[in-house]
Amino acid sequence: MFTTNAEKTIDVGESTYSDSIIQNALSRVYEVLSFNAKKETLPTDIITKSFSYRSNYAKIATNAIATIGKYGVYAEVKTRFDLSTRSLYDRNPSRMFNDAPYCYPSYMGALPYIPLDGLRSIVESSSAKPAKAIKKWLYDSYGVKIDADQLSKIGNVFSAHVSGKITLKLTLGCDGSAREYFHSGSCWWGEYAQSRDWLEYNGGGSIRAYRGNTLIGRVWFIPYDGQHGRGIILFNAYGNDQLAHVSTWGDLVSQAWASQSIGARFYPSTSQNAMYVNTSTSALVGTITTDSQIPSLHVDLKTPHDFVYGFPQYECACCGGMVDGDDLTYVEGEGDICEYCLERHYCYSEYANGYIHSNYAYYSDRMNDYLPDDDCIQINIIGYRGRWDTDYILTEDAIEIDGQWYAKDDRGETWDICAGCGDRYDVRNMEESLSGDGDSVLCDYCYEQAALESVDA
Repeated sequence: MFTTNAEKTIDVGESTYSDSIIQNALSRVYEVLSFNAKKETLPTDIITKSFSYRSNYAKIATNAIATIGKYGVYAEVKTRFDLSTRSLYDRNPSRMFNDAPYCYPSYMGALPYIPLDGLRSIVESSSAKPAKAIKKWLYDSYGVKIDADQLSKIGNVFSAHVSGKITLKLTLGCDGSAREYFHSGSCWWGEYAQSRDWLEYNGGGSIRAYRGNTLIGRVWFIPYDGQHGRGIILFNAYGNDQLAHVSTWGDLVSQAWASQSIGARFYPSTSQNAMYVNTSTSALVGTITTDSQIPSLHVDLKTPHDFVYGFPQYECACCGGMVDGDDLTYVEGEGDICEYCLERHYCYSEYANGYIHSNYAYYSDRMNDYLPDDDCIQINIIGYRGRWDTDYILTEDAIEIDGQWYAKDDRGETWDICAGCGDRYDVRNMEESLSGDGDSVLCDYCYEQAALESVDA
């Protein structure tokens, strides 16, 4: 369907709205109803714990889950609000109502189930503007009044609607100037020119919108065939008015090619530096097979064999980012590392004659160098103002005494050999020999024995 260059002209009606616009409006309606839900219909402990922060629906859902057994909330609801999805509801709380309509009565004050076609009928059968039609319906049906802020949010949803005769041109690849693709200041013709190489090599291209002969917008697309459906992902939208929103493009493209559209999150396998994506917010157009409200689309992109528009990029073994070859430094045992990671996560070692990851290196004051953790050991030293401290030296230059390590060269300073028994000891556990020669020391045990002998004598 989207594998060859094509041109489609559609006539978008003034009062015919796409499913995605109606769905977004329905989400706003449920937000309004939730704010006006009667507290007395809710279990007491959910009211006190949840409605004190009504704006955070993820917390409300969490508290409701805790009362599954007591209040009969369906157990299946828990999978909708586990840790992996809570962040989604924090970002877009209205989605929670779309995800689990069967549990509205259990934790949100018996909110009604409203089908999409029901809301569509309310909007399209009224002579008033969509937001005002919904405002009147909410008051007539539920006695709920919408404030100016809520009314504005609903109105903004419908402002995404584009009407009139529009021609959409699908073009594989992205040859030409930035101006030919609407956005003359696009970074895809500047700092991230290699993005066009990645898009073109992976079967992508652009869809441009025209009103008559005037270019009014552009969106990039890339093929998708995965668990959520089959078609194209639309991203990086630019255009006049609502054509700056990728959701609007999803509606137009799905209408022109008689397909389905759903909002999504686009995550290409390559880094931002390889193919620059403004935001993960995108649209999937084609055959939709997912039940997810906002599916995450992970696409494995193939690295271009040749670069026509930009320069080859290479992957950093540390962060996975794609950078120019001149910005990489080879680190033994790890691979090529970019300048950013090299500066923040690595240290240069004269001993190793190369860079070492800071997680696997220790700094030696004595050697004034970073040492690999496999080759060094922590030792006891006498440091500032005669205080005992620690440092790191090469393991081959250290000696172990009673589970502690010392520098071999520090005999007489931090450790010594007992003149009596011949064993090694920490100097803190030794005394000068009673012979008075000042050159020999005894361990505590030998010193006590020598003291007893001197008394007997």
